[in-house]
Amino acid sequence: MDTLQLLDKISENILIADIDYNIVWLNQSAKELLKIIGPYVQIESPEGFIGQSLSRFHSRNSQEYIKNGQFPHSATITLFQKFKSNIVVDVLTSEKGEKAGYVLTWKDLTEFDNILKERDEQLKEIDTPIIPLANDISILVPILGKLTDERINHIEEKVLIFCSENQISDILFDFSGVFNELDPQTACRLQQMQGALRLMGAEPIYVGIRPDMARSMVRDQIFFGAKTFQAFKQGIFYIWNKSGLTLSSPK
Repeated sequence: MDTLQLLDKISENILIADIDYNIVWLNQSAKELLKIIGPYVQIESPEGFIGQSLSRFHSRNSQEYIKNGQFPHSATITLFQKFKSNIVVDVLTSEKGEKAGYVLTWKDLTEFDNILKERDEQLKEIDTPIIPLANDISILVPILGKLTDERINHIEEKVLIFCSENQISDILFDFSGVFNELDPQTACRLQQMQGALRLMGAEPIYVGIRPDMARSMVRDQIFFGAKTFQAFKQGIFYIWNKSGLTLSSPK
């Protein structure tokens, strides 16, 4: 069995190029991958990649890196905003030690990247629970961990949709699990979310603001203009009184 036959049996995607960086050979695994990518570059079959330059798979910086002879060279690229791959290029030499071409191994990370994105979406859902309260028109939104612009964007989208679909009138945001101080930019996003909720006829209520968070808000002159309470229980009493309900201890 010669070398090319052996490479053809390997499940890794392997491409071989000449000294001018033009592809001259593909193993079977690479052909299967290029069947999927081909339509995005108007190449109908994997054989159509023969003669194409390796530069199609590398950024300008990577091309300069390869030309300078620094091998092996590794890069993670995203093609057509869809296919994410880890590519490694190494030099091939003849028996005399002269440069004869290049070998490129291509590990498709698209599926792995999609799994990570799916996991992140699942974590976001778990990270921002919406808990309906007993009066049917109020919800509790406990916020845990570090509060960032990205998290507020996700919370805002999720809460606005839930309020619209369920005719919610009060949202109790519990900040007791937030461990970072509130910076002006994040506070501005909270105020924008607050304004959007009020336009929908819902009242945001904040509870559980820690002493260090309160000090940073006063220092940075951050004011919400919303009802705030030290404890969750106080917020519940406010909502119940507002709804004309009473809380009683079990006998």
